[in-house]
Amino acid sequence: MKILRTLNSENLQRPVSRLRPGSDAKKVFQGEIFSVYQWQQKLFTGEFATFEMLRRADTVTILPVTTTGKIILTDQEQPGYPAFLDLPGGVLDSGETPLAAAQRELAEEVGLLSDDWSLWFVEQASGKIDWANFIFVARQCRFAAQQRPDAGEKIQVLEKDWSAFEAVLRSEKFRNRGVALQYLRMSPAEQANFRQELFA
Repeated sequence: MKILRTLNSENLQRPVSRLRPGSDAKKVFQGEIFSVYQWQQKLFTGEFATFEMLRRADTVTILPVTTTGKIILTDQEQPGYPAFLDLPGGVLDSGETPLAAAQRELAEEVGLLSDDWSLWFVEQASGKIDWANFIFVARQCRFAAQQRPDAGEKIQVLEKDWSAFEAVLRSEKFRNRGVALQYLRMSPAEQANFRQELFA
């Protein structure tokens, strides 16, 4: 069974939030990243309670595979966080498509370019936050761009073979739980198919 998906409008559709706000939902706070919405939700008893949800800009994550068959990770520091391991990624700019954001973030964070892109999966990362994350695979990556991390990022680029990358997926230091869960809950046969597609 094929794991990676071709890039088309159907596959790149944004998934809806798990929590559906009521028709009377109102924005009660606008922060730098999050918007807070509240509405009156009817309960099973017939009573009403105030429900809340957050909204934020969507993001992209990229699993890069180089021309030499290495997986690229980032060892990052950001203000207020302990150091962590992750895949390249970031926030979609206003009006930007998920693929364009992924290509931009791959170049900015780790200096990589690729002409071979597939979609792995799309998730709503939280039950209380309307926030979609598009996870791409970029194959045949080459170091050809100037690394330009944001002012709030210190990024060291790591190259790992597959067995070392699998160990990182199981590490507490790896921040992207959605990616780890997506791979680790595959059957052994699905994992083998996935690796074959990555390195084809």
